[in-house]
Amino acid sequence: MAGSLPWGALLAPLNLRVLTIVPWAVVPMAAYLWMYWKYVNGAIGSPETAAWRRECLRANPLGSDVWRIALLTGVRVVTDNGIVCFTRPDGQVSWSESSLMRRAVRFDIQDERKRFDDMSATLRFTRGGHATVTVHRVQS
Repeated sequence: MAGSLPWGALLAPLNLRVLTIVPWAVVPMAAYLWMYWKYVNGAIGSPETAAWRRECLRANPLGSDVWRIALLTGVRVVTDNGIVCFTRPDGQVSWSESSLMRRAVRFDIQDERKRFDDMSATLRFTRGGHATVTVHRVQS
């Protein structure tokens, strides 16, 4: 709450009344968040509590395997009969709907955050079967 209180209680309402054509409140909020982050990770503030604040901070560096999973999560997959599903954290999607079994099903794969190329694939479904589709990352 301390990280967002200045925005909701002071800066955003003030920006809606003063110099409304420019989103100036973003600058002081960014400075506040930078200072807040430095405080909670023990870089500034009381040296007596710095070690405790660092230990309580749950924002730890993530490994490459966790980043890969996080980037794959949330890719939208839609079947030709309108069933919508999002990828799980492991990048997989599964269906058990009887309307998909024993036929070729077209899937439209869309990433609304544009991290991966949108694509379509047609796969034949059988109960208990599985298929793999590789989605390519957008080249920047």
